[in-house]
Amino acid sequence: MSFMANVTAGKLETLSRNIVFGLSGVGKSTLFENEEGAIFIDPSGGSDRLDVARYQPEDGWSWAALMRALDELTVEEHPYTLLVIDELGVFESLLWEKQCADHGKNSIEDWNYYKGYTIALRSWQALLDKLDLLREKMGVTLLCHATQKVFKNPMGEDYDRYTLALEQKAANKLKGWADNVLFARFDDTIVQKNGGRSIGMTGARVLETTYDAAWDAKSRDRLPPQLPLDWAAFKEAVERGEHDDPKEIVGQVEELFSRMSKDDVSTAKKLLKKYAGKPDKLYQTLNWASKQATPGQEQETE
Repeated sequence: MSFMANVTAGKLETLSRNIVFGLSGVGKSTLFENEEGAIFIDPSGGSDRLDVARYQPEDGWSWAALMRALDELTVEEHPYTLLVIDELGVFESLLWEKQCADHGKNSIEDWNYYKGYTIALRSWQALLDKLDLLREKMGVTLLCHATQKVFKNPMGEDYDRYTLALEQKAANKLKGWADNVLFARFDDTIVQKNGGRSIGMTGARVLETTYDAAWDAKSRDRLPPQLPLDWAAFKEAVERGEHDDPKEIVGQVEELFSRMSKDDVSTAKKLLKKYAGKPDKLYQTLNWASKQATPGQEQETE
C-alpha cells in the first residue's frame, strides 16, 4: 500500500487529556463534585467528603491495582464518561515501591547515575498507553500537587516557579502527553495601604491555562488565559474555543485596557490591527494583554 493511501486530513475529534495541579486546599478535587459521569481513582482520600463515584480495589491500592483498574474501565461496560485520578504523587510512590521490589532495591536512589528514575519512565509510558486506550470511551483528568522548583534560566538569573510535584523526567513526560496542563490557584491581589505597606488579598480560585514565568501551563484547545475554577466553565471554553469569533477575542482584549498602562494599550491596539481576522495570533495578544493588566486596578486610558 502506498504512503498516500494512509494519509488522512482534517481535525480529529478525541476526548481531552488533562492535568490539573495546584497547592493543597485550592480545590482540585471539588472541581468534579457536580460532574455527572465522573469516577475517581483516589488512594489519597481527596474526594472523601464529596458525593462522587469511586473505584476501590479489594486488595488496596498499588501500581498494579491502578493498571488493572484502567484495563477494567477500558473493556467493561459502565456509565462513566470522565476518569479522575487523584493524585499522581501517590502513584509515583507506589511505582517506586514496586520497582524497588522487582529489582531488589531499598530505594529509588539505589540505582547509580539517576538510572532508577529513567527505568520508572517505562512504567509511566505504559500508564499513558493505557489511558490513551481508555480515552476512546471516556475523558481523563489527572490531579497533582504543585511544588516550587528553581528554573534554570539560560537567558538570565534563575527563578522559582510552580510545577508538578513529581520527579522531573516523569513530570516532563506527563506534561508532553496532556492536551491541557492547568494550574489551579488563588488569584491573589497585592494592594497598598496608606503608608505604602503592601499586603496580599486572597482572590477568586482560578485555572491558569497558558505558560507563565511563575507556573507551568499549556493548552492545545486554545483556551482563554484564565478560567474560573469550575469544570463546567472549562468544558464550555473547550467546546467553543475553536469557533470563537475574532471580534469576540478583540473585545476581550479591549476589556483589559482600563487595567493596562498607556504604553501597553498602545502596543495592544497595534497588535489587534496587525492580526485582525487571525484567531491564533489574536489569542496570543490576549494572553500577553492579560499578563500586563493590573488586577483590581483601573488606569486612566485615552
